[in-house]
Amino acid sequence: DVLVDAIEDFRAPRPEDLAPSAEPAVTMGGGRVRSDQPAARIVAGTPGMDIVWESGREGVRIARVSGVIETTAVSLLSDELNRELAASPRAILFDLTQVEYISSSGWGQFARAYESTHAAAIFGMGPELNEVYACLQFHTFLKSYATEAEAVQGVLAPDSGAQGRHATAAPAPLAYGDPDHDE
Repeated sequence: DVLVDAIEDFRAPRPEDLAPSAEPAVTMGGGRVRSDQPAARIVAGTPGMDIVWESGREGVRIARVSGVIETTAVSLLSDELNRELAASPRAILFDLTQVEYISSSGWGQFARAYESTHAAAIFGMGPELNEVYACLQFHTFLKSYATEAEAVQGVLAPDSGAQGRHATAAPAPLAYGDPDHDE
């Protein structure tokens, strides 16, 4: 039974799962998005991690990830990212408010999203994830924001990659070892 469940978790997507929804997409605030934007899509293909894709304003796609992004879940994240990148979104945001852990290969998917779009960002990291983000020095290229509103505003800003230019990420705050603030 366990093997059957595992095989079903990693089975190839069915054509009806790939077809765009006929229902109009609605933003979280209740306003309509453009009809050419993909509808929200829920993906739950691996134990421990779920992804909900939503359309934000002005062509921004938001991946609301929950659970644990560990090595076995990365293949689902990678497949989903491939699907989203094929649609050429203006920007991609990753909501990490419900994420407990990210493996190194999971962090690599965020880097790949940035390399592909130069308009990717993450938001909602807890202190543990922010410490890893700082240690990996992802702040040198992948912007991080506290809230979704800040992230959307950041990727849509005139100097962001969403406008066709490369963005310069601000460094993340140091989690430890800041000599100017030692007490």
